[in-house]
Order: sequence, then C-alpha cells, then structure tokens
Amino acid sequence: MRSPSQLGIVTVNGGNISALVRDDFAVNQSRVFTLAKGDLLLFSEAGSIDAGRGAKTVVGAPAPVLRLDNQGRLVFDTSGSFSGSGIAVLNAASDLDLYAPAGDINAGEAGIRSKGNAFLAAERVVNAIDIQVGGKVTGGGKVDAAPAAISVPPNIPQAQTSAGPGSGDAADDDRKKRRRRRNLLLEFLGFGSS
Repeated sequence: MRSPSQLGIVTVNGGNISALVRDDFAVNQSRVFTLAKGDLLLFSEAGSIDAGRGAKTVVGAPAPVLRLDNQGRLVFDTSGSFSGSGIAVLNAASDLDLYAPAGDINAGEAGIRSKGNAFLAAERVVNAIDIQVGGKVTGGGKVDAAPAAISVPPNIPQAQTSAGPGSGDAADDDRKKRRRRRNLLLEFLGFGSS
C-alpha cells in the first residue's frame, strides 16, 4: 500500500497533464500536480471536477540526488518536492485549465492552486475559498462562495483578473490565444476487429 505522499499524477521535470473524461474527474485523497513548466488541462464533458479531500499538509519528495554545481561542488538536489493534495500548477509560467460545462468545479478540502494563470468554466464553482491563483483568473460559472475568496497577488489590481471590456489589447491577445487552445477534435475509431 502506498503512503499519501506517493498517490496521484505528478510531473516533476516538466510536461503537461491533460485529461478528458465523460463523467466526473475526482481526485479524492491524492493529487494532480505539475511541478516544473507544464500546463494542466482537465475537461469533464458531462460531469464535475472535484479536487478532493486530501490533506494540505502531506509532503512528497523524490529521493535526493547528488549533483555537481557550477563550481564543481557536490550538492544534494531536492527539486521535485511538493506538499498538499488536490489540483495544482506549481510553476508561474504554466496555466491551469478546468472545464466542466455541464457540472461543477469543486475545490474541496484539498484545494486548487495555480502559480500561473487559471481558466475556469463550469455551471458552478464550489468552495472557491480554497482556490489560490498567482496570475489572472478567467472564467465563468456561479460561484458558491464570495468572489473575493479567489486569491490573487496583492500587486495585481482586481480589474486585471477578468477579461472585461477595459482590460485592453493584452486581454484581447490572451483571449485569442485561449480560443485557439480550446479547439478539441475527438474521433472514435472503434474497438478493433473482432
């Protein structure tokens, strides 16, 4: 049996995580994390996305690796360490995309974190108090907690956290970029020959 720190889907050295499900995407007691550069995209066609009820204090770390630094000294590399459960993008240059057009996005007890931008689209956003975003938050859906519960850095004005009419050319470029990303083509080829 695995310990809580060994559960989940985690990219340590970069790489994207993308998941498309028909029904619910439930994280439960584990995690879905990108640690280095890598976007995270979860799409639930007819269900909800639930970040789960895992502990925020669980710590996971791969075994340290002995490496040479720039001066030729031996150092322990402990990169890839993480803490918490739920859904997280832990690199500011990466984006979090959560789409549940027919359901809810539920931050649960574990929470949803993004050091970069977050794009959320659902019928309803539940437990928004447990959503932390370091960049811009874009999206829609009825929020079941106060909108101010989604935290943004203090140096970013609240007006920049949505793609409103006054957000300027940068927001238009961002919307065009996001629009291209949302194109998804699925083709069912069959179950194979019998």
